[in-house]
Amino acid sequence: MEHMTIYNARHLRFPNEFGMKKVMRNIMALQQSLRTLSIDQNETDFERAKRYYNLFSLSPREMLDRIKRQRQQAFSFDEYQTMLNLQCGYFPGDGSISATKAPDRNYNHYIIELHGMLDTADS
Repeated sequence: MEHMTIYNARHLRFPNEFGMKKVMRNIMALQQSLRTLSIDQNETDFERAKRYYNLFSLSPREMLDRIKRQRQQAFSFDEYQTMLNLQCGYFPGDGSISATKAPDRNYNHYIIELHGMLDTADS
């Protein structure tokens, strides 16, 4: 279930800080609900999802710097790319103007740097 909360981040459109706080509250509510139904704490932890959505509060540069400093990557290339899309306001394939041009002019540089840091074959 935690994987689905991260995987489906790609479906968020035009996120903002308030929306991400709402996502975090929803994750906590889901976590509490599942704890009442499950004995296995590992299935109801959602720490990885919380760490993922907390990345939104960082700038793209801060996120990339954090990835460089980590010895073991917490997320896949696709997951990091999705977060980068959310941070930069880039929503490919949604039919809007933002689908053809990223509002953050450094978006392409960030993607190239992310490619350089992570092995895309593992994603």
